[in-house]
Order: sequence, then C-alpha cells, then structure tokens
Amino acid sequence: MVEIIFFTIISRNYAAQARVLLKSLATFHPTHRFLIIAADGDLDESEFGVAIVNANNICGDVKLMSLYYDAVEYNTALKPFAFRYIFQQFEPDAVVYLDPDIELFAPLEPVIDALSEVDIVVTPHLATSLSDDAVPNDLTILRSGAYNLGFLALRRAKESASFLDWWADKCQFECRVDFAAGLFTDQRWIDLAPSLFAKSAILRDPGVNLAYWNLPARCLERVDGQWKVDGRPLRFFHFSGFSPWRPQVLSKYQNRLWPNKDDPLAVLLAEYAAALLAAGYQAASSIPYGFERLDDGRRLTGLMRRTVLTEARRGGDFTDPFSARTSTWLDAPDPRASPSLSPRPSRIMNQFLSELEAGAGYQPWTSTEEAFALFFRHGAGQGADSASLTAARALWDSEGPSSLLSSANSNFVFRADMPDPCQQLWLARADLQIAFPIDQLGVSEERVDEFIAHCLGVEALRGKFDPKQLEAWLSGLTSARLQLLARQAVNDDGAPRLGRPLGAQARASLHIDAMAAFGLGPRAGWPDSALARLRAPWLERLGQERLPLTPPAFALQIWRDRPDLQSAFDLDKITGRLGFLRWLLRSGANEYGLHTPTLRQLLPFWESLIV
Repeated sequence: MVEIIFFTIISRNYAAQARVLLKSLATFHPTHRFLIIAADGDLDESEFGVAIVNANNICGDVKLMSLYYDAVEYNTALKPFAFRYIFQQFEPDAVVYLDPDIELFAPLEPVIDALSEVDIVVTPHLATSLSDDAVPNDLTILRSGAYNLGFLALRRAKESASFLDWWADKCQFECRVDFAAGLFTDQRWIDLAPSLFAKSAILRDPGVNLAYWNLPARCLERVDGQWKVDGRPLRFFHFSGFSPWRPQVLSKYQNRLWPNKDDPLAVLLAEYAAALLAAGYQAASSIPYGFERLDDGRRLTGLMRRTVLTEARRGGDFTDPFSARTSTWLDAPDPRASPSLSPRPSRIMNQFLSELEAGAGYQPWTSTEEAFALFFRHGAGQGADSASLTAARALWDSEGPSSLLSSANSNFVFRADMPDPCQQLWLARADLQIAFPIDQLGVSEERVDEFIAHCLGVEALRGKFDPKQLEAWLSGLTSARLQLLARQAVNDDGAPRLGRPLGAQARASLHIDAMAAFGLGPRAGWPDSALARLRAPWLERLGQERLPLTPPAFALQIWRDRPDLQSAFDLDKITGRLGFLRWLLRSGANEYGLHTPTLRQLLPFWESLIV
C-alpha cells in the first residue's frame, strides 16, 4: 500500500478550518497520516488528535522568516520546508499539502493515480478564459499565478527533492506579496515548475480544488446526497476568502458569482459555515497572530519587516529575532545609507528612502533636509511607526542643526491663515520645520492647509496636538474648506479610504469625507462642532425614510460599492437592513477604519435592536 502523508499549515486563528479539514480527511482517508504544521505557536495535539509540528522545528531559518514576512507570506513560505521535513523525517511514498480552508467530499483518487506516474502534481486556477471586467479574470490570475498552491502533491523521488531545494531557495527571501516585482507569495514561482521539472503534471479533474476561480466553467449539483461537478464526484472544495459570518458570499476575493439561496452552491456554503462555527470558529478567529509584535510590544509594520528582509538577504545576524535588540537595530543609523546624507538616516528611514527612489526611478531628494522631510511627512503612511519617527527626530537633533531657524533668516512670518496652535507646534519641532519649510508656509495657502491637516491627522492621533485648540478657527471656515482639510488629514494619516477602488473621483471623495467624519475625526479628538458639520450630509436622511432601519448615506455608499454586501443583505427587506446594520457595527466598522463608539452613540435605536 502506498503511504501518503497529508498536511496543512495554520496560524492559530485557522484552527477551526483545520478541524473541518481533518474531519473530512478522516472520513475519506482514514488509513493515511495527517500532520499540522503550527506556524505561530504551539497547538494542543489532544484537541486535534493528530501529530502537530511547530514550524520552528522544520528548518533553522524559519524563525527569522517569521520576522521579515507577514502572516500570509510566512505561512506560504513554510511549504517547501515542511515538505522537505516530512520526507526526511517519515520517508512516506508521497506527501500532499492542503490549505486549511478546504473540505473533502470524496476520496482523492485522481491525485493518488497521478502520483503513480509523476513526481509533482498541481492544479490550474482557470478552467476557461475569463476576459471580462469581473474578478477574477485572466489578468488577475496572471498576477497571482497560473496554479493554485492551496493544493500540491509530491512523490518521493530525486526530481521532487530537486524541486523542493529550488522552491525553498526562492521562498526563503522571495515569498512576498509584491505585484510590481512579479511576486505573489509562493505561487508565482510554481508557474515555472512544469517547464523546469519534466515529471510534473497539471491535474484538470473538475472535482479537484473546486473554488471561486474555476467555478464559472463548472456545474455544481447534489445528486442523491453526493456532490457532483460536471457529473463527476466533487473531491474537495477550496473555500478561499470565505467567512461564516457572511455565508451567502462565496469569497471576498471575487465579484463574479452571487448564488441565490436555493442554488446548490449556496447550500454548500451554508453547510460549510455551520461546520466552521461548530468547530469553534468564533473563538479561534479572534486569536491574534503570534508574530505580530516584537518582545517589547512594538507592532511590526510592513516597512519594518522589509527593513529586516533587506538585511537578511545580506546575511545579517539576528540571533534572537524578536528581542528588543531588533527594535534598537531598526532605529539605529544605517551604515549602508548614502554618505551624502548627514546625519545618516535610521535603518527604517533608509528602507523608506530606498523604496521611494526605486518607485520614482530617480532620487527624489537633493539634500539631507529633503530626505528627512519626506520621511517625516510620508513615512507614517508607508509603515513608519511612532517610535521610528521619534528616533529619526533624535538623529536629526543630535547630529543636524538643532533647528532650521538657527540658520534661517529670523525675519520670517507665517501666512495669516495659519492658526496659532499650529504655529507653536511648528516652532517646537525641528522635524516639522524640515517637512514644512517656512518659505512655503509663509506664502502658500495649499502648503499651510497641508500642515494643518497634518496636525489634525498624524499629530493628533499620536497625542502631540489637541484639535480642540482649533475649535473656534474651524468654526469660521466654509464647509468646502473644512471638507478639504478633512480629506487631506485622512490622506496624510495614511488611513484607509472607505470602500473599494473607485473609478469616479467624486465618489472617492465622498468616501474620504465619511472617513474623516466617522473614523479619523473622532479617533483624533476633533471638535464636536466640526464633526457635526462633516457628518450632516451623511446623516440627513436618518429617520426621514418611509422604511424603518434605513442606513444613513455613508453606510449606503459602502453597500453600493460592495457586490458581496448587496448579495448578502437585501435592503428592500427589514431583515436585510437589520443584518447589514449588524455587520456595520460588529465588523464593518473595523474593516473600514470607522470609530465604533461613535456609530453606537449616533445609532442607539439600531444598537438596541441588533443586540
């Protein structure tokens, strides 16, 4: 009998999905072994009834990988190392990887049959060309990879060993989500596998790895209690991007298929949602990612991880990657920075400047002052945290001029429309003097507005500026200028815009207004009078509609831009409106960066019904 080991890789918040997968494997492959690779912390084997291997044990490099990769990148980068570990430790005839958000509905006979003839088995994303504007389409698949790596099967052989060595080498440093560089985690590399490794096969059985990307070309049905695809058994379904809180929505990654409640697909989704909830999804999904912070509590951002990755590629030594030493290292002057910069920027700042230069195609600064100014103004939006900005200010203060005013003409003046509290903050902070030069603040209304927006956004969120100082000044502004400042503050903070990318700039502007009124504004402590003026256009319909529980305009804007929400919540029915408002208060607010306490305060009637 052929010995096959199945395995999956999970962070702890995917424990419920793993339980459902494991139960289905035990049903259809009870004699084969199953392993779980625990990516971000130990799991209790007694809860799963199978062997669990901590990812740190599969390869000496993975601890550092967990520092420079985010959760998705890290979990996918582990695959070649996990395959190699399982082959070496247990010497099975074959190893099959399955993503945790998969459920089996029949034995994987086509996979086993293929492994009797070849060493590497993959499945394609597309079963037919999708050339329209819906997602996914041919272009999105080109970006993400021709083959879906939620499934991969390897036979123990010389060629598969060579493949794993090659793939592991790529995934060690190049398993990133970076579409501009042609990378999407581990998947884009596998586009090369069938041409580089002759004993590869593309398995096109319609029942293997059925998911949102190939469903447009398939016919799913249930016949005598058995799931069929194009008349053949459904072997397994890949529920990528699925949430049991929205069982009517196939995947958050697509807008092509919206099943009616009686469709076979809707039944399948509802049953999987129930299985996840029964497996403890609610508790498991709330577990934070284990490699989200350094040991000193500092939250890792993408910019910080990429700074470490740059050094790791050069062979940098990170003996204890998550210790406080890493935090100190990130904020220390970078000895590899351009010698023309004095003081030398920190490592995080130099990573920011390097990425900025690569994106621009040229060096977008000509002096140290301009380089620091770019970081102080735009670093936060690119992943510079408060500590890294403070460290950059300290470098400037210790090695650069204590203040630009010391070398500038003392006969300077601000524009008359610059409020005094903002002037005082500028005078006290050398980094702001660098980012917003006095010659511009003295003549440019546009630059003054940018600085005021910076005070209301970045500085207010960090507790460095009290927006209530500007209450009288803001009350004297026209509504148009107040909205302009609010939009600039949202963008300056790097906060997410509401909704999905929009083609019409006017609609995008409406989203920014709502973000300021119901997100950044209340979080940063803007005066109530200013918030009331910003909210008025969005709340004017509240309580005036014929139908009860009508969402205000900003919530309707979200719903109109989201086909998945339109499918999940029929706003012509009171039950649909109630469900949509429940989603908004419970999870939508977090998804869009809205201020939940503000929503609860504004909408007490909704809240009383929802709870």
